[in-house]
Amino acid sequence: VTLHPDGEANPKGWYMILELEESAESLQYLIGYYWSMTTMFSGASYVPPAQSSECLLSTAFVIVGVFFMSSLVSSLSAMLVEIQALKRESTQKFDTLRAYLRQHEIDPELS
Repeated sequence: VTLHPDGEANPKGWYMILELEESAESLQYLIGYYWSMTTMFSGASYVPPAQSSECLLSTAFVIVGVFFMSSLVSSLSAMLVEIQALKRESTQKFDTLRAYLRQHEIDPELS
């Protein structure tokens, strides 16, 4: 059962709705690849491409979008790891300073 954007259920799958049975085999594979890419990375695509060039272009945009989002997530992760390392270094320095002051019996009010 396939749901369309208008909310109606259709017992045919997207392959039969687009009437791809009579299309060239290369277009069938290309539309299948397009469908899998858009479904996997953007949720779904209700507007299928009409030509091979549209299918290739939209699939390329999905792949570029995946690389962009993965690089964005990677950059944010690296930034958070760097912030955590700086915080850990600062904490270690303060711990060393506290140990030094305690060892030399420095008055807590002075420190």
